[in-house]
Amino acid sequence: MHGDAKNSTGIGAKVKVFCKAQQYFMEQFPVRGFQSSIDQVLHVGLGNNTVIDSMIIIWPNDQTQKLLNVKVNQTLTIQLSDAKDKWAYNVAGNDKNTYLTQVAAPVGMQHKENDFPDFTLQKLMANYLSKTGPCMAMADVNKDGLQDVFFGGGNGQPSKIFLQNRQGNFVSSNQPAMAKDSIFNAGAAMFFDADNDGDQDIYITASGYELAPNSPYLQDRLYLNDGKGNFIKSTTTIPPMPFSKSCVKAIDIDGDGDMDLFVGGRVVPGKYPLSPGSKILLNDGKGNFTDGTATSAPALQHMGMVTDALWMDINHDKKPDLIMVGEYMPIKIFINHNGVLLDESGKYIHFESSGWWNTIYANDMDGDGDLDLVIGNMGTNTQFKVTPKEPVSLYYKDFDGNGSIDPILCYYIDGISYPAVSKDDLTEQIPSLKKKFLVYKDYSMATINELFTPAQLQYASILKAAEMRSIYLENKGDSFLVHQLPVEAQFSPVCAITAIDANKDGKMDLLLAGNNAWTRIRYGRFEANHGVLLLGDGKGGFSYIPQNKSGLNIRGDVKSLLTIYAGLNTNVLVGLNNGNAVMLKNK
Repeated sequence: MHGDAKNSTGIGAKVKVFCKAQQYFMEQFPVRGFQSSIDQVLHVGLGNNTVIDSMIIIWPNDQTQKLLNVKVNQTLTIQLSDAKDKWAYNVAGNDKNTYLTQVAAPVGMQHKENDFPDFTLQKLMANYLSKTGPCMAMADVNKDGLQDVFFGGGNGQPSKIFLQNRQGNFVSSNQPAMAKDSIFNAGAAMFFDADNDGDQDIYITASGYELAPNSPYLQDRLYLNDGKGNFIKSTTTIPPMPFSKSCVKAIDIDGDGDMDLFVGGRVVPGKYPLSPGSKILLNDGKGNFTDGTATSAPALQHMGMVTDALWMDINHDKKPDLIMVGEYMPIKIFINHNGVLLDESGKYIHFESSGWWNTIYANDMDGDGDLDLVIGNMGTNTQFKVTPKEPVSLYYKDFDGNGSIDPILCYYIDGISYPAVSKDDLTEQIPSLKKKFLVYKDYSMATINELFTPAQLQYASILKAAEMRSIYLENKGDSFLVHQLPVEAQFSPVCAITAIDANKDGKMDLLLAGNNAWTRIRYGRFEANHGVLLLGDGKGGFSYIPQNKSGLNIRGDVKSLLTIYAGLNTNVLVGLNNGNAVMLKNK
């Protein structure tokens, strides 16, 4: 390929080849690493075909040319000077007949993240754990029949309540109590009637990785509603829980007529992957909560790094059961036995479900009257190809005795599990290994058992994840049947899920969003999810809608989604980490 003077070999050019029913795509990107390159001649394997129907070349400056009826088994010299036309990208938003369109988001609905570098606390982590916001929640807080929105702030940013007006617009309300607590990082939020006075109060969990364990800024907050949408902080109704949390879910656990809480513990700051455990908070009916974990669900005290949870009546006994997901956790199902939650996961989940789960969502996706589950995971577009026989593993221990936990991620390559961390990163954290591996070649072939002696590994803990796919769990009544979501849903981490009837056919469709830019350089940024719309067939089947038809073009790390009904419109509010919220309108 011959480009121009500044790009003589046409780096970045795209080639589309059409042959009968097949389409082939290649890009001129010969670079494969530092000082590494491959042949700059693009080769298209066409099997037994003798003629290419057409070939389209798109140059980096968007000039394009088309070749017709090209014979195979020849070398073509393609010239930029022959490209006389301009390529028109059919991107989201160009087609006026899209299912969703982006409209103006509420003024002031912007999330601001602090710039704390998590890797300064633990150099061997694969991802940041401090970039979790914004959280969002929805309820009618001023009793005008319209849904209002809570938008969680980052560290140093006040959380806000946005009131909806009759025109479907959202206006920030004055909430002095929340503004005063701007130093807290909002991890998750839940509207519910805490004190049984008929209005919607709000519970906000605290999160953060940059704080010291047991920091007072990791304490949750309960704000009571005066009935008109004005919130006052309740200072004595929550037991001390100074740990980093991921979610809060309200339900009447013990059947006494008031709303109790499940609070999911995420991680111990600075000590990944240690979990603080999770909590059950029991309500006295007046909004005063006590820690009932030891009697209601003692197993939660040793639960792993929970990322999300929900309540649903799984066994149809009219009692709410608890489903949890988390990082390096299997899908956990706790059945409610008269207010006591017992782990009965094995009865309902019949596959190896340990994963890097981010979020869980419930809706009736197959029209049979019960709730099915959609669970967002890491996706399969990663270096880590896992199976139950070849999972990713995390060995963790204070290997060098310096008071810091060393989490070492391992994954399989050609049937052998190797540490994923580089020699430089590992020896910076554990300097004693420098003498053991003097050259990179030796380290590249070392397994975890060659890094450490049996005595060093004796008390190391191990976490495993054998499932990276985002999935749909069909509720069969007595168990859940697992289905993989379409491949487009696996391109990037799914961190937020909601359902809408996008095509107005009476069947629920799925909107998935996510990404994670805060990762180790060697793993790359996971940013391939620009919003994924999956049309449901009403029977549990889903088909991906291309971006130019869905209208989705969301860039950045999405942490939350809300389906909002504003008048006759169905809107989806998108919460972006360290960015402005996005509003999508369903036509």
